[in-house]
Amino acid sequence: MPRIFRLPSVFAPRLVNASTFDLHVTELLKQCSQRIYLLRLLYSQGLSNDQLKTVFVGLIISRLLYALPVWECLLVKLVGLMPF
Repeated sequence: MPRIFRLPSVFAPRLVNASTFDLHVTELLKQCSQRIYLLRLLYSQGLSNDQLKTVFVGLIISRLLYALPVWECLLVKLVGLMPF
């Protein structure tokens, strides 16, 4: 039986299934992989390093950091990671 965790929420508590987190991470990695491929295409078209860095921050870093504070609570419970 999958474990269910209660995450804090500003509006109301929500129940999150542990397998939901796995699906979220899998989808996130898929999206980032597709975006890295786009970066390769842009590099082959001659974008400068500064332009590629701007696109990287906008497409990949922003996606990785989005809602990270919310998932931190689940990571602490699942993996035993200590918050920084």
